[in-house]
Amino acid sequence: MYKIAKDNFPKLYAALQNIGTLLLPCKNKSGHADFAPYREDAEVALDALLTNRSAKDVFFPQVENLLTFKTSGKVRAKYSACRRDNCHGRACLRCAQL
Repeated sequence: MYKIAKDNFPKLYAALQNIGTLLLPCKNKSGHADFAPYREDAEVALDALLTNRSAKDVFFPQVENLLTFKTSGKVRAKYSACRRDNCHGRACLRCAQL
């Protein structure tokens, strides 16, 4: 098993960032932890127990288009499945992007 000293974490983050996008819990302007792409000037909060948004919210979209169609003319309608907390994943016309 390999051990990495906390002083070497920024080097590890930079190496992983070169491979792909690295998302870490970083402190935002208000001081709370939130998942964000790693930057050298970001304050990483690995000791944070709670974040403002879950990791699931970072990877999955808030609204997902289920159906798009055109009627006569240029009217276009989209029906979306909303992933917001108050819609419970149902098809939501309020959240649909028209």
